[in-house]
Amino acid sequence: MELGFIVPSDIRSFKDLERFIVATVLAKVAELVEAAVRRIDESLSPPGRGWKSVGRKTKRVTGLWGLEYRLQRRMYRRRRPDGSWEECCPLDDKLGLPHRERFSPGVQEWAVELATRHPFRVAAAILAEAGIPVSAQTIHRWVQEAGASREAEQRRAVEAMEQTGELPPGEGREATAVICEVDGVWVALQREKQRRWELKLGVLHEGWEPESPAGRCFRLKGKGV
Repeated sequence: MELGFIVPSDIRSFKDLERFIVATVLAKVAELVEAAVRRIDESLSPPGRGWKSVGRKTKRVTGLWGLEYRLQRRMYRRRRPDGSWEECCPLDDKLGLPHRERFSPGVQEWAVELATRHPFRVAAAILAEAGIPVSAQTIHRWVQEAGASREAEQRRAVEAMEQTGELPPGEGREATAVICEVDGVWVALQREKQRRWELKLGVLHEGWEPESPAGRCFRLKGKGV
């Protein structure tokens, strides 16, 4: 198989070779993404009447694996009734790219997922190891935005249920009954204004099932803590 590139002579270890190959492949990925973006942008129609083209503008986006994209896309603007200007980019709307965000949606999704398991600074450190220089404050903002979006989605689902009386479609398997058991334990605090704090534990399950054919011992069915 032809490589299509020359391996540098200063490579002294397999680790160096691996890093060189990965960097070469990622550079090609960035080129392909930028070329695909240009093709998609050219296929999009202007937003409509009243919008005037202001030419192409470059949007710098940091993606997964620390890839840096220079996305060329057409911009339009029009004057609002109050005299101010508003801008529109059909490509950003098509691909779901926030207008003033310099990280790709994939990076944001990964950061929010990390933040559900680690502190914000640890999540930022993990991303930095992957070549993505994002701050803990930025991750915190993304988590807040994701939470607000999820809350709005749940609110719309509840409002739709109240209007129609129909339950929204569930996710995963169905259960005949779901039982919730909750308990807590109080622990003493030191050097805090509040002297005691309750640690709570909740368990969801679908009832009890025998552990053995004799039916003397039982276990929780479909347990989730």
